[in-house]
Amino acid sequence: MTNNEGQHVFISYVREDKECVDRLCEMLKAAQIPFWRDLKNLEPGDDWKIKIKEAIRNNSLVFLACFSDNSRNRPRNNMNEELHLAVEEFRRMPPGETWIIPIRFDDGSVPDWGIGANRSLNDINRVDLFGDSYPEQAVALTNKINRLMGANENAATTLAFVEESRSQERPELLRRLTKEMIVNPAKQIELDDLIAGEVRSALETLNDDPRYGSQVRSGTNEDQIRNFVQLASETWEAVRPFCYSLAIAARWGTADSLSPWTAGIKNIVSAASKHHDGYESINNVRHIAAVAVIAVAALASTAYSRWDNFKTLLAGPRVPENYHVGSTIGVLDATGYWKPFDTSASLPSIFSRAETSGDDPVELFNQYNNRQLGKLHTPIPDWLHSVMKPIFEWTEEEHTQNYHLSELMLGVVGQDVSTQDALNQGHNAQYARSNWFGRSTWALRHASQSPVDQLRSKLEREGASGALLQAGLFGGDLPRALSAIDKYNEDYREYARRISW
Repeated sequence: MTNNEGQHVFISYVREDKECVDRLCEMLKAAQIPFWRDLKNLEPGDDWKIKIKEAIRNNSLVFLACFSDNSRNRPRNNMNEELHLAVEEFRRMPPGETWIIPIRFDDGSVPDWGIGANRSLNDINRVDLFGDSYPEQAVALTNKINRLMGANENAATTLAFVEESRSQERPELLRRLTKEMIVNPAKQIELDDLIAGEVRSALETLNDDPRYGSQVRSGTNEDQIRNFVQLASETWEAVRPFCYSLAIAARWGTADSLSPWTAGIKNIVSAASKHHDGYESINNVRHIAAVAVIAVAALASTAYSRWDNFKTLLAGPRVPENYHVGSTIGVLDATGYWKPFDTSASLPSIFSRAETSGDDPVELFNQYNNRQLGKLHTPIPDWLHSVMKPIFEWTEEEHTQNYHLSELMLGVVGQDVSTQDALNQGHNAQYARSNWFGRSTWALRHASQSPVDQLRSKLEREGASGALLQAGLFGGDLPRALSAIDKYNEDYREYARRISW
């Protein structure tokens, strides 16, 4: 992988940091970077001092000095001897050479260790492998080492690192990589491969029939409740990294660059909506993934008025229709807020509350039975509103306002998609219905003007030159747009009326 065969990264640390160094080594392995570490490279009977000197002086191209409270609290340790040797080597190098890289495993200081020319380790740019910045810093470190070792930053390295990253880190890592790469045309192929790989990973979960098998309904009633909630949670986790990347793409991407996310949405919705053997109530949980990716794409493109991307990601894509061979329907017609639990009366509310509050689902179920809790009006939209907060860096008020607007856009565009699907199949469009009635139906029911009426007034004022129609939504046709809004508004008002009772 490099032009410096036999050379390696030397890792200097104290034994108390073994767990952190294990993780660092996993990262280097994923990036295909050779490294030297005492536990890995010293054999029984070796003179460890001689071997370490050889490893530092003869073959080490990069020296990683790892610091934490463990090293700071041990003034006498073998790491100090390694640092002395490293500094001696560093002083022989030309000015500006990068060789020693300080690594922090916590927010403590880097020791004020002199390295010559009135400089210390504190003057060298460090890498922080802890906290929320870990994924970004890890990618920066591996890219830097690759450049020092004469290797190019390539797709294989990035894909390997993402594949080996811990599950809780993948969403943030995908977001940061997407942000860096989507504005660089030279990275387009690499980014496409990255997203395609993430979609394949999500589909492995969604197409895992045993996971959605009858064992979910086994055991006691309490077991079944926990199984359902756990399954829904796992389904969301399967697409969460993709959603973090999608939020960036929907804002910054163009029609030409959005193909991997568009394909991802289609594949995820298709996996959720196609026929699966077994219990319908279990199979429908797959729609958690479908509504999540659609809601994220809608929120990002709506909040930043990227109506072109709204059309590309949500209004245009189509998936196979289960009941007519060879027929397709729009993704907004194939899934919706009530699909994941459409055969259950209480599970949606239990899932939503359990996931957003951390409460035990069985305890919540008992509280429902004892009438201590009521069912949520819109449990899945409420859950989405909560879990999408970390994806977007807005205030609570901004997030809620943007979220409600994105719901309305999903609703009216979903109505248009459903109408067009009915017409294309020769059905009576009078019975076409949107699948997207969210939390705005109750949260905004006391507003002085219906938000749907506000949207209609805006479209009327702007006319055919408005941004939504110019982007191609509603086929660019104003009467068609107004018809979709009016039809959606009828159902919206009825839904809100029922909630008020």
